[in-house]
Amino acid sequence: MNTTPNKFEKDVVSIDSIVDALYDVISDKKGQSRDWERFKYLFHHTGRLMSTDKDKDGKIETRPMTPADFIKWAEPFLLDKGFKVYGMERRSSWKNRVNTAHLEGKITFINGDLTDQNSLLRCL
Repeated sequence: MNTTPNKFEKDVVSIDSIVDALYDVISDKKGQSRDWERFKYLFHHTGRLMSTDKDKDGKIETRPMTPADFIKWAEPFLLDKGFKVYGMERRSSWKNRVNTAHLEGKITFINGDLTDQNSLLRCL
């Protein structure tokens, strides 16, 4: 049994820390390589990511991926295009950021209201 502390242990102490680390790894400018070792540490050895898409006939298909599959699939896109995470912050949560405080500086928040079509368009 390996008892050596891992440099990524702090990334998996809570759900918030896992989400923070995930956004930190995948979000960057185009041309920037990602820390895929850190990304892989976020997953249980049997963990899978699920990708959903429509096939040519419009049917929804779900594709399970291992972290290694995701890296192979996403890395060319991330290097070519970059990736930035945006989040919609509902009007009811603007004053109390307790639920999103851990994401400050990691994602760009856009104020929105699910009942206001214009604010939904701004988010898109």
